[in-house]
Amino acid sequence: MPHIEEGYYKHQQDINHVHHANNVYNSAYTLLKSQQDSYELPVDGWYFFTTPQAACEFFGVNIEDQDHLTEDPTENLEQGINPDVV
Repeated sequence: MPHIEEGYYKHQQDINHVHHANNVYNSAYTLLKSQQDSYELPVDGWYFFTTPQAACEFFGVNIEDQDHLTEDPTENLEQGINPDVV
């Protein structure tokens, strides 16, 4: 089960990477998850999806190639590794 669910997704084709964000802040616009129904998407390539699987299907990307969308960050905590500390 993916740890990331609904939010904004953008596909960066040159490196085949799907970005995810709950809120997107840019000097030209702001996209807030709580206001997603008020935007005319896409905005600068950002779309709103309810699951990472839906986003990957839309972009034609295999979700298995997007580890950051499927990994459970709490797994590292069980091993004593804090994912928030680099």
